[in-house]
Amino acid sequence: MRKLRNSLIFIFLFSGSVFGVNATINEIDAPIYKNPMPEAPMGNLQIGMNVKIEKEQGDYYLISNGWLRGWIAKKSLTPFTPVYSNVKEKIILGSRIYTEGEKNYLVYYYNNTVYKMDIVTHQIVNAVEVGPINALHASHHGEYFLVEGAYTNETDIYTYRVLNLKSGKIVFVGVFDHDKSYVFSIDFSGNDRYFVMSCKHGEKKSAAVFETERGEFISYANQIENVEWLSNTLVMNNKDYFWACDFDKKSGDPNMSFRPEFQLTAVSKDWIVEGVVEYEIFGKSIYINTKKGVLSFNTVTKELGATPYNGLLIDSSGGYNYFLTASGGNMKDVAKNVLLKEFAGGKPQYKFEMFIKDSILYFQTKDKIESLYLYNPAMNYTYKYKTISEVMAWNEQGIIAESFGDKNVIMIAIENPMEKKFSFLVLKD
Repeated sequence: MRKLRNSLIFIFLFSGSVFGVNATINEIDAPIYKNPMPEAPMGNLQIGMNVKIEKEQGDYYLISNGWLRGWIAKKSLTPFTPVYSNVKEKIILGSRIYTEGEKNYLVYYYNNTVYKMDIVTHQIVNAVEVGPINALHASHHGEYFLVEGAYTNETDIYTYRVLNLKSGKIVFVGVFDHDKSYVFSIDFSGNDRYFVMSCKHGEKKSAAVFETERGEFISYANQIENVEWLSNTLVMNNKDYFWACDFDKKSGDPNMSFRPEFQLTAVSKDWIVEGVVEYEIFGKSIYINTKKGVLSFNTVTKELGATPYNGLLIDSSGGYNYFLTASGGNMKDVAKNVLLKEFAGGKPQYKFEMFIKDSILYFQTKDKIESLYLYNPAMNYTYKYKTISEVMAWNEQGIIAESFGDKNVIMIAIENPMEKKFSFLVLKD
């Protein structure tokens, strides 16, 4: 049985019509049988694995993946079917603006095509047709994008493919019926070689890891709450444990579910706040928001200690901390233990997005008008964005992009606070 489960990582991709189509397992520990009837299963397949449908009988499909052949309940998988966009003209921005040399590039989708554009000259340096999509999930370095297919009017079925924007190559990843397995999180490893899709199946959660270049399923973990990459190590947790799998040193066993040898640390009851374990990863440490303050767990030394932080909104250098208070929120210089800026509650109201390096990005609402600001504590300087009302794409220079669209006007706004410049790319007027 163990040999069977370990071998399931070698998945072959197939295509065709009716039978012989690609289908993806949409159930945790989906049993596969020798015959189309309830009996002792030969093994179990996991969410994210791809198979080929050969024929059907009653409530079962006969499936294979190139070497394994057996029967599986229809409810356990989702066959690939063509999906169609309900919006003919739609803009989707990749969440990152990429810096290459002295130039910055925005990746966006419009009218069935993904574009890479120089944000200053608006020159298109690359374009790949992908068909109708619903979302564009960006990698860290800008070569790969996970493309989420648009869904039909009747179902919530999503098809995922990997786009290599440099080569134009597109590979199939899988198809998920969100009524069976809802994909709630997608993230790339530090080197973009892998990506993880976190799924919810009923009340259970699992994670499936894929090799990016081939879009191939390679690993899974069940009984998880959250997963997050620490460089190329996948950190997983539930309400009992934190554990990890280093993909630079990974063995051939695809099962990353908790085992004692994977353990980083047990979860204390004090770490569960309002039913969840809230944490962020900085460097080699896991920062955990507990009932007794923010604690730091070093994943190398396995040491647990107190921190000077009052909340998990921390800049990339660890020098500044923003945290909520009863009256609103405060920004603190951690090294000097000095309060830099107090954002009082009431009117005007504030909503904090993120740290961009050592500056904080926040919205302020005054007289029912919401404006976006970037505050740099080192220079005690605040910049008010003039054209941006929603953060759709950004980079570490504070450059923000937002798309606008209706039946008459479709365009992208880009604003650079360092140069105090903004521009508009009109796609339709």
